[in-house]
Amino acid sequence: MTIGVAEIAEIIKLIDASACEEFILELPELKLVLRRGGGSRETAISEEALPAPAATSLQAAAPAVAPRAQLADGQFAVRAPMVGTFYRRPAPEAPPFVEIGSKVRAGDALCLIEVMKLFTTLEAEREGTILAIDAEDGELVESGRLLFVLEPA
Repeated sequence: MTIGVAEIAEIIKLIDASACEEFILELPELKLVLRRGGGSRETAISEEALPAPAATSLQAAAPAVAPRAQLADGQFAVRAPMVGTFYRRPAPEAPPFVEIGSKVRAGDALCLIEVMKLFTTLEAEREGTILAIDAEDGELVESGRLLFVLEPA
């Protein structure tokens, strides 16, 4: 498969119009990496490094959370910005980005969303404590789906 300047320009327009923070496209003849904010933080992710959806589950040590957790007064949610596969960890053998009870600061990685071999790192927008994780590792999530419930710090 070859990709031309017109296709790259279209991809840039789509990413610019979305909430996607990072976009990586790898083809035999091209690697395209787009990141918002021009940050210097590098994230190396390969397709082989991620768990297969059917072969993973939440760690047994994490408390069980009822699916579709509800928000109480003062709590805030992190929702999926797009349809894709939800990953709690950067690689199958790596620990999850966060657990229930984890304290996060703005900019901390919470999870990955994969769409057609393209990975977006979802980051905390503000400081808080993880109260609920509402998706399972490897689960297909829809845009707007509740992923995390946090309590402000």
